[in-house]
Amino acid sequence: MWVRLDRPAVFQSVFAEDFHNYIAYKRAQGIKFEAGASALTLFDRFLFESDVKEPILTKEIAESYTLLIPSEKITTQQTRLCCVRQLALYLQKIGKTTYMPSPQKYLVPNDFVPYIFTHRQMERLFCNADIFPVCAYNPNKHIIVPVLLRMLYGCGLRISEAMNLCVEDVDLENGVLRILDAKFEKDRLVPVTPSQLEIYRNYYNQIHANNNHKYFFPGCFKEKMDKQTFYWAFRELLGQIGIKHMGKGRGPRVHDLRHTFAVHSLESLVQQGLDIYTTFPILATYLGHKNISATGKYLRLTTELFPQITKAVENACNIIFPEVLEDEAC
Repeated sequence: MWVRLDRPAVFQSVFAEDFHNYIAYKRAQGIKFEAGASALTLFDRFLFESDVKEPILTKEIAESYTLLIPSEKITTQQTRLCCVRQLALYLQKIGKTTYMPSPQKYLVPNDFVPYIFTHRQMERLFCNADIFPVCAYNPNKHIIVPVLLRMLYGCGLRISEAMNLCVEDVDLENGVLRILDAKFEKDRLVPVTPSQLEIYRNYYNQIHANNNHKYFFPGCFKEKMDKQTFYWAFRELLGQIGIKHMGKGRGPRVHDLRHTFAVHSLESLVQQGLDIYTTFPILATYLGHKNISATGKYLRLTTELFPQITKAVENACNIIFPEVLEDEAC
């Protein structure tokens, strides 16, 4: 359970000073670190209630705090493991004696293989989206769906990033999307292609020219379109082109459009003969990942489907970041 931090965290344990310094260290790097600070408050409570006397992170403390609790989800345990390891890395950097948990302990095994759409399947999705039926209770839905679909695939955005775009975040003059407060509290600028920009300009004239909507993708009864609304439209489009949905969490998922963007982008780089060592970090930045290792992990899930890019991905990731130092989802 997360603790909402609307004011500075208050720590009671013997690690209080280290925790405050650690938070300051993270924020000095431009990281908001709200989730991290929240995780530290839970660790602090554990240390205080355990009556730990010395500010030394020992193996006993780390293993006791990160022990899997009966009926607990593995991902909840992994959050604690990641918190402890990242703290240990900081303590090590400032020269303190500390136990260092193995990175393998907090990386969740993931055998899920995302659905990567073919170029032909994407073309068919776009064609069907362009003739999406008018919805009586949401008169803008048939206009929004084809544009949102193209943005998710063409820019590799997370669905939440697209839904949270305000009208002012879409620069229709320079062709740039401003993504604010995204996952891991990261902001970024996402340039779009000329063809995408033309689509957004036409869409703006249809939806926003004579309205005062706050969000770029407005909802009917809410300020912004609900993610679930697009999810069901996406399911409908999949059925229309003969792609069977395997159930919740098994895909194809809306998030697989982001996977497809990443794989198709890398495929294009390889086909053009570009140097993956220098272009891979650009793709990682465009996707909003913390580091290139996260992007490499993201794409390794798909390398069996694209053997021609396997070697390029492995070489780029293993040379630049041989170990993933921070747990990061896609």
